[in-house]
Amino acid sequence: MNLRKTLLAVAASACLAATGITQNPDGPYWNEYPIPAGMTAYNVLGSVVALEAPNAIHLYSGQLRKWTVQPVGNAPTLSITNSYCIIQDGTKIHGYSSRTGKVETLNVSATAALHVGSLSSSWVAVVVDGTTIYGWSGFYGEWVKQQLTAPAASTDLGSHAAVVTDGVNAYGWSAFYGTWVAQKISAMTAKHVFRNGALIGQSGPDSVLAFSSYANNWSSLQWSGAATAQAELQDGYALLQNGADFLVFDALQGVLSRRVEAATPQVISGRNVCVLATSTRTSCYAAGLGTWTVTPAPIAAANIQVAGGSFGALAMLDTGTGLVAFSGLTGTMTPLNASGTFSVSLGDTAAFADGGPSLRYAYSAIRDVWVPMPSSATANVLSVNPMFNGLVIETASGFDGFSARLAQWANNPVPGGTVVTQTSGALTLVTYNDRIEAFDSTICDWRSEPTAGLPNTTGRSIWRLCAIAVDRAQAHGYSLFHNTWEKVALQGTYQTHRANSSIGFALTSSHVYVFTANGSLSNNARFPEFSRFVVRGQPFRYMQTGPAGTLAVALIGTQHLESNLGAFGTLWMDPASMFTVPLGVIPTNGILDASLVAPQSTSFNGTILYMQSLLVPQQGQPWLSNAMRPIFL
Repeated sequence: MNLRKTLLAVAASACLAATGITQNPDGPYWNEYPIPAGMTAYNVLGSVVALEAPNAIHLYSGQLRKWTVQPVGNAPTLSITNSYCIIQDGTKIHGYSSRTGKVETLNVSATAALHVGSLSSSWVAVVVDGTTIYGWSGFYGEWVKQQLTAPAASTDLGSHAAVVTDGVNAYGWSAFYGTWVAQKISAMTAKHVFRNGALIGQSGPDSVLAFSSYANNWSSLQWSGAATAQAELQDGYALLQNGADFLVFDALQGVLSRRVEAATPQVISGRNVCVLATSTRTSCYAAGLGTWTVTPAPIAAANIQVAGGSFGALAMLDTGTGLVAFSGLTGTMTPLNASGTFSVSLGDTAAFADGGPSLRYAYSAIRDVWVPMPSSATANVLSVNPMFNGLVIETASGFDGFSARLAQWANNPVPGGTVVTQTSGALTLVTYNDRIEAFDSTICDWRSEPTAGLPNTTGRSIWRLCAIAVDRAQAHGYSLFHNTWEKVALQGTYQTHRANSSIGFALTSSHVYVFTANGSLSNNARFPEFSRFVVRGQPFRYMQTGPAGTLAVALIGTQHLESNLGAFGTLWMDPASMFTVPLGVIPTNGILDASLVAPQSTSFNGTILYMQSLLVPQQGQPWLSNAMRPIFL
């Protein structure tokens, strides 16, 4: 059976007959749940909702779209993070992962210490109990034991990495692998733990050890001065600096290297891009590639901007006669082929250069191209709204959205709406009296949702990739993962609502309505809201949920195309670029896990892969999952 040809035939017939569908077959994405009796608190973060009630905590998984009730004692302590909850209940420590939908309980001594990462951005936790430690990954939802040679001397956590030392070894823990990796240490002189790894300076001999959560390994390099070096810690890399002498750690590939400048440079750093500027040369670093690109002529540090946010994949260089963009994904520089004086606004992977009417351009660090703004560029610019994966420009004639993924513009020609946006997200709303327009930067399109009137600005909430809006009798949700609006009728008296990353909720006097931005297809990634990047050469998870016994076939393509297949759902890739990989049958727990390995070649950097599943149940209508669009880095 040629599945690609079958899908092409289905697509052709469905496109002729399709009249639109009211419910995404991968849904529903709203869940209605009666408020537990005596509820004392509610929490929503990442992909988890937690409702606290006497003697029980009610936990909702955005991945699995199901509730789990965990009995507790009288005074438990709850820590909720992006993909897990830890409940400390006396000498019991309950760990809940939204990826498994299960609670794993650890029985510890009364002196055990629980270490939880940042409550705004964490996927790891560690319990230290005497000379035994336990690691927790929010992606795998298991307590993993490691015996120490002596009581722990230090315990440090980043978002995806944890490091415990005992004077003899350093033990690295990665959320992406869920395993402990031991490394012998000598006399430790300095230690820096950051989001995706750690650096340990040691003497005898002077050297640096580095742990990468992505590569799940320790590397080392002899280097003097680690004890006094200045540290610059970012998402994808870390720098140790002694004057003009730098030690560079590529946390994505787990590689240490050294760079020496002729003079002490000024350092302009962002999450995955760094620029070193001296009077004789300017060097741009691309994490993941581990490469330096030198400009033809030096550029003053004051004329260099580096993207912030969480991904930070570009730098903008003003040469005095024009603009040059540097992509941290491709490691290349591309000048703007236009002269003028420009004001520049940066998102994580997109930039907007405004030189006045007819001299307005967007830059995509994913595609490494400049794209002129469409004809509306002649109108007055009222606001510039950069975000992770694109930007929205408000003009006197409407709104123009730019997608860094597709390096394309999309126009919403109706002025007068109210912009609701978040620079640390990838979704922007424009609200009117009778509808909401969502600019979806992953597909470069405006998606409209009619409403019964929004009472005020508190009637809508946006965070990362998820939007929630409430009108008089309904709650509306939008997600960059399933690229669709869905609404639910509310029972009871409306009280409040909130979106947070890939989940949201609306609360009434009688029910909590949870909206998940996740579909049935997911993977392990820090950056779901705009890229879900996967690191070259490393395994990544293809997690498909669904009814037990359902056959799952992976559809993988390299080109974007939207095709409405009626009751089957939407195909989000060009069938001509697509191939299929049979994954097997979803087991009884409802979760089919497959591990795929990203290609190692640097030629894949910046490449977007389009991924969906074709799901064939034992009975009933086959359907298409939501889409994932990971970027290789």
